[in-house]
Amino acid sequence: MILIYAFISLIIPELVNVKKCIKETKNFVDYYWFEILNLRAAGEEFKSILKTKFPKSYETMKNKKKILQIC
Repeated sequence: MILIYAFISLIIPELVNVKKCIKETKNFVDYYWFEILNLRAAGEEFKSILKTKFPKSYETMKNKKKILQIC
């Protein structure tokens, strides 16, 4: 038997709908791995864009308690 893994990476709250990703792939994926964007390593330009264009996502990413709720 071959097991299928899905790696969903660079999850950004409010921009990436993890539940939708799972719903659309659950019929053929056995296991999921998830990675939330590492905001510290994302670079200043990316952080600036996220903060300007997606402030709610940026604030969620800056709040450790909110990030842990996503996990």
